[in-house]
Amino acid sequence: MRRIIGCALAATVVPATLAASVLGSIDTNRSARAWSLTPVASGLDSPRGLAITPSGQLLVAEAGHGGDVCVSAGPLGQDCAGTTSLIAKVETATGATTPLVSGLYSASVTLEGITGVDGIATAAGKQVAVMTDYPQHYDGWSCTGQPVDCPTVLAAARAQAGKLIQFADSGSWSPVADIGATDYGLTVADPSLGDPR
Repeated sequence: MRRIIGCALAATVVPATLAASVLGSIDTNRSARAWSLTPVASGLDSPRGLAITPSGQLLVAEAGHGGDVCVSAGPLGQDCAGTTSLIAKVETATGATTPLVSGLYSASVTLEGITGVDGIATAAGKQVAVMTDYPQHYDGWSCTGQPVDCPTVLAAARAQAGKLIQFADSGSWSPVADIGATDYGLTVADPSLGDPR
């Protein structure tokens, strides 16, 4: 029994001593180290997510800036939709950006900000992105008194809001899952899952 206690005590003291010696050797003078910043690209339209492909290509999700199809958002201002969101390729050596997937849905609420394509990821030969919002948000919207692009904008918003999409280097994309609509349905069924505000 004494041997077990001795081993347990050694197992406790040795890591603690090792940790103390490692911590004691760490330089805590952080002001001596300077950070450097190197801009890679500029002029992006509400950048959100980043991904690096297996070939080293940098992709950026740009949420856009909404659009010209607007309704009142009450005290929050205007809720405007458009197709200004996109996924861009960035040439890191020059900072040049090229749209890879364009014409994606974007929404802007005056006092809340901008949403559109958000997170992106690449793995196992696939490229995916998530679109924010949920399609039910646009159920009551009408094109009466709206600009001529309204039917195109609302079709894009209803087809893309809340979707997980897979996209290709050709610029094509297809829906994979309807996350936003599912979350909305769950919240309607059980209001305790929703925003407490």
